Amino acid sequence: MGRGRKRILFCGGTEKGKSTRVEEMILHRNKKTGEPVIILDPNRQQKWFPYPAINFDLLKGMKKGIYRINTEDYETFFSIVFKYFQHGVVVAEDASNFLTAQKNEKIYPNLIALRHPDHDVDIVFITHSLSETPKYIFRQLNEVILFKTGDTWDDAEVRIPDDKKEIFKKKFISVNQDKDQYACRRIIIQKTGTK
Repeated sequence: MGRGRKRILFCGGTEKGKSTRVEEMILHRNKKTGEPVIILDPNRQQKWFPYPAINFDLLKGMKKGIYRINTEDYETFFSIVFKYFQHGVVVAEDASNFLTAQKNEKIYPNLIALRHPDHDVDIVFITHSLSETPKYIFRQLNEVILFKTGDTWDDAEVRIPDDKKEIFKKKFISVNQDKDQYACRRIIIQKTGTK
């Protein structure tokens, strides 16, 4: 994952390896570039305990390192990210908590990366189900890392943009037929709008 205002969805059921893959990615990126990473962890998952917890005031000045913030105040979090957090990565664990059927206009500006070239932040969303991820989110994504979700294709299909249904169905079937419980497939939806 390189700089470019990307929006990436890691989607899969419980204990399928989503957070582990995300952690590998952010550790590699942080070591390579030194860019900051903030993990939005509302449920205080043990996976993210090794990273120090910070509050909103510290988030405003964050320029390096990997930290987590434990909050369910998504509107304040994303407001601070939009105004202060630059040149880094946001990891949104359990993103279904704020990616609701109706767009939250206080959060949505963070999601429309290609329309905000001065907002130089990549966002990684972690969800458990394609069928519970709102359709408008898929229109903002650059890519999906798809694990086994427990969805049926009929349930998931209604969320997928029409021009991507064929490739999604192929990857959906492939990952679900894979004997490896941690199997995943990458689906490119759109390339980032930067250089």
